[in-house]
Amino acid sequence: MMKKTVAIILALVMVFCFASCNKEKEFTLGTVNGDTYENEFIGVGYTLDEGWSFMSRADLLSEMGVDETLSGEEFEAAINQADIISDMDASIADGTESVFVQAKNMGMVFGTIMGEDKYIDMWQEALDEDYSENGNFDDVVYTKEAVDFCGRKCKSLNVHLKSGDINVYQKTIFIKIDGYMIEIVVTSVTDWNAVDGILDNFYSLAD
Repeated sequence: MMKKTVAIILALVMVFCFASCNKEKEFTLGTVNGDTYENEFIGVGYTLDEGWSFMSRADLLSEMGVDETLSGEEFEAAINQADIISDMDASIADGTESVFVQAKNMGMVFGTIMGEDKYIDMWQEALDEDYSENGNFDDVVYTKEAVDFCGRKCKSLNVHLKSGDINVYQKTIFIKIDGYMIEIVVTSVTDWNAVDGILDNFYSLAD
């Protein structure tokens, strides 16, 4: 569902934007060492709780359509040519909670002029379309807010989904860095406190 939403947003962006080139800074993938993920480009790290696991780098590259056998400049070019860069995906064993980090290449034009607020509006519109087509939710409530995240002042979009007795709580934090929009998405079926607890596992690499 979320991957489809991302594709819809990309299509909206591409209506107005041509392919990116000559950005000041290109996205670099994070690294996973045991139960810790770090990304120098974003400037954050994340530590897994017990019972959680990371998706393998091979599976993340497969999602992006990037050949994992590439190396050096060819590999870096393939990563930065991807419309959506899947950098980290982690979940608890029973699948009730998850977090993922991805970067969207916004292109030379939109990477310069589009801010988080307009991007969030587009994100919400895409979610509306996605959930309408899905048809499995009785109610969808959106809330926008400003949040402190790893030493940054960021914007987030909270989505509360209801389907019968099931509630889904999802918070997406948006961070614009050069020509990329970083999206940190946390989902839980427990409550908003659980979502915030997952976010608490992030830390700033500047500390």
